[in-house]
Amino acid sequence: MRERKSCRLMLLLLLLAGLSLTSAIRQEGKKTNSHSKAKSPTPGPFSAFVKQLPQEKKATFQELLKKMRLTKHMPKSQKKASMQQLDAEIHKLLGDGYKTYRSIAEKARGEVKDGVGGVGDPAAEAIKDARGLIQNSRKRLG
Repeated sequence: MRERKSCRLMLLLLLLAGLSLTSAIRQEGKKTNSHSKAKSPTPGPFSAFVKQLPQEKKATFQELLKKMRLTKHMPKSQKKASMQQLDAEIHKLLGDGYKTYRSIAEKARGEVKDGVGGVGDPAAEAIKDARGLIQNSRKRLG
């Protein structure tokens, strides 16, 4: 009897693994198909703001934004100081436009925090569903 339960559990696990793999393959296929079309990337939150900047400030501002994005990968001890330094440089560069920059940044940060505009990864969702099914089957079996 115990062997039969373990066989059912193994079959369930194999089925779920197959489903998640299939989902991941489909998702990868969609990614390659969408990249084959000459589609431009979606504009970031600062694209309209950058367009209205004077030409001499655009490149510098974009470089500072790139450095700000790279601070995410820094150790925690260096991250805060680096972000403050970059923020001060942006403030110095933009002058009066800094308020607009901060309002756009806060809005973008709020959208990310709330999960607006993003759809979850199907493979991750399939794995989450599989875990739920496994937990439910364990409850039923024993």
